[in-house]
Amino acid sequence: ATHVKLIPFWDLSENQISDILNQSDFEDVSDDETYFVNSDLENHHSSSSDEGSNSDTEVVTTGVRSRGVRTRGGVRIRGIRGRRGVRTRGGSTSCLREIIQEGEWNREPSYLPSDVNSDNIFDYFEQYVDDDIIEHIVTKSNQTAIERTGRSLNFTKEECKIYFGITMMMACIPFSQIRLYWNRQYALPIISQAMTRDRYFLLRNSIKVVFDNDITAEMKRDDKLWKVRPIFDRVLQGCRKQLKEHKMSIDEMIIPFTGACPIRQFCPGKPNPTGIKAFVLANPNGLVCDIIIYQGKDTVIAENGSQFHLGEKIVLKLTESLVPGHILYFDRYFTTVRLANELDTRGFKCVGTLMKNRVPVELIDDNVYKNVSFDDDGIPETETNVVVRRPPIVPLPSKAKRKHGIDHLPDMSSVQHRCRNQGCTKKTSVKCIGCNLSLCLTAKRNCFKIFHERD
Repeated sequence: ATHVKLIPFWDLSENQISDILNQSDFEDVSDDETYFVNSDLENHHSSSSDEGSNSDTEVVTTGVRSRGVRTRGGVRIRGIRGRRGVRTRGGSTSCLREIIQEGEWNREPSYLPSDVNSDNIFDYFEQYVDDDIIEHIVTKSNQTAIERTGRSLNFTKEECKIYFGITMMMACIPFSQIRLYWNRQYALPIISQAMTRDRYFLLRNSIKVVFDNDITAEMKRDDKLWKVRPIFDRVLQGCRKQLKEHKMSIDEMIIPFTGACPIRQFCPGKPNPTGIKAFVLANPNGLVCDIIIYQGKDTVIAENGSQFHLGEKIVLKLTESLVPGHILYFDRYFTTVRLANELDTRGFKCVGTLMKNRVPVELIDDNVYKNVSFDDDGIPETETNVVVRRPPIVPLPSKAKRKHGIDHLPDMSSVQHRCRNQGCTKKTSVKCIGCNLSLCLTAKRNCFKIFHERD
């Protein structure tokens, strides 16, 4: 039988390494290429085996993947240090350890490279609003104007782009009133010279995204965003094209809006409490990659019916546009144990704050832990020994004091006590002032008289 003995690469001497490199053809290897040290080391070292090895022992040298570096004498392997031996960078064992520790779940997800140049502001804007959606808006606006007034709005693509540009400029430089942008004292030339004030207000009141007669009553009932659905879907398409990072966040936000809208919400504590609530998937830098508008409890209809609540369905819906491998961060509104298990099966990891009422195991209150004892197994005992505090017992007066004829007067009390007369178990509110004892004094029971006359 042939025995194979593995000799690590770092056990070779410096002279052996130099002879092997001089005899090999590593001079043709560039600095950017990687290679394996293979047959040259095996053929060279097979002739110089150890003294105690048998003749049928085959010596195989373990190769370590490294990178060639040019020197005057040829190519040396990066990672060799010292004069007495060879040390590799990490070695094969450390490389294997790093792969095991890293794991499949910690690797960043892979996406196709994007060919869009975000440095150009016009290319970046066309990722969200392109010429097709602008042409659609122009068509529907003119069609609605003809249906309402009988004449066209004469709305064009160029004028639509100018309108969008003016609107975004107003958002960047806000005035208290829109008319001030055309005021002689406060006017901005970039706005006032691009479009007249009356034309801007006419387009602001007439611009449409859909033709209302094309929308059925069923579509209006199922989708509360039917008036802006085409442009919203186009902006959403641009959001999903953005580059996604390894760690992403899911949270709710308010789009400021104070006009008439059936889905307008008021969320106190937000920077803009009044507006349209939306759930967004964003990068750490705040770039929105996906968005869902809140339309009530039926915002998202899960495939599994009512298995998940709204917060869980929102997270699962937003992850449909992601590939496995992301780490998601969200707050306590979304976090549940069931959601974490479902995301784990889909290849995602999550970090969130778990509320106490969503923990599947009922937790014992902190105040209970202060007054309970623990067994050796760590299970708390909820039974406690409590000593009931009773008021002190009033002693019976002596025979002389009972038969004394002074100060034995009845007094009425608001609290009933047990009668102290022997043989009576009733409660009474009459108390003897001299004896300080509760005694019955009724038409059927006169314990007050019997107690004072008894021998």
